[in-house]
Amino acid sequence: MNRLVQVASISTFWLLSSTASAYELIRFGPEAFDPDTATMDIGLGVSGFIIEDFEDADFVNGLTINPMGSWFIHQNPYYWDGADGSEDGFVATFAGSVGATLVFDIPGGASSFGIGFSSASLPNTISINGGPAIGLANPPFVLDAIGRNGYVRVDAEPEDAAITSIAVTIHHPDNPTTGEAIRVDHVAFAPSIGLGTLINDLLADPPSVNGHVISLEPGIDMSGPNENANRGRLGAFTNRLIAAQDLASTDLDGACEELASAAKKLTGRNSWFIGDTAWDLLTAIQTIRLIFGCPV
Repeated sequence: MNRLVQVASISTFWLLSSTASAYELIRFGPEAFDPDTATMDIGLGVSGFIIEDFEDADFVNGLTINPMGSWFIHQNPYYWDGADGSEDGFVATFAGSVGATLVFDIPGGASSFGIGFSSASLPNTISINGGPAIGLANPPFVLDAIGRNGYVRVDAEPEDAAITSIAVTIHHPDNPTTGEAIRVDHVAFAPSIGLGTLINDLLADPPSVNGHVISLEPGIDMSGPNENANRGRLGAFTNRLIAAQDLASTDLDGACEELASAAKKLTGRNSWFIGDTAWDLLTAIQTIRLIFGCPV
């Protein structure tokens, strides 16, 4: 059943460095959970994000959790995803005393990052990119040692520095010798790949995306007898992105149409791209569409 999830706590935090960046911390209460994950994701604002569900020991590309050995994966009734109706979903459990910190690293950067919390009874903190500690225990996020606490999403504006690390620290202001075990699940993030960066990488020599040199159809290289045809295809694709960039400030619908047209070149029988290139480009374009607010 669809439900309206009220967001009662939105905070903006500034991190000062060579470039000031604003991050918005959005808290959801435990009622944001929905066994229909797609419906829940819409309410949490993470629809279309890359999701780590902790249902196995392998993490999705682009995410690491440190320090290794400080957490473990097990079944729990207060999961945020992954249950099949006959058993509990799997979550990651982090146990430690006050000051212990679990760090989620996103080396490629993210424009938005979310975590589902359960079983936390202490007023623990979260920090972004090594910035100041921010208390989690504000409504609608609740403290509950035997239930879901809520979901937290951190957003960076497109012009701000990417989110590269999220640290969760066990905290208690009055009892430094205590500790607890907290559960995290349904970690979601949108890779931070700006349209301008993507265009510049495609126009470079050699062209690349996400550090990978562009690959087109099997047997066609970026040099040799097929170079002109190959570069023509890449140029036509890049021109779609340039058109979207030009339209972004005056005709958002038009920009979204150009991005959708470019995305069509990445899928199906007539795809121009293969392997890592197709995946990296499609992920980049879908992320840009989410930032622009395009229909998915």
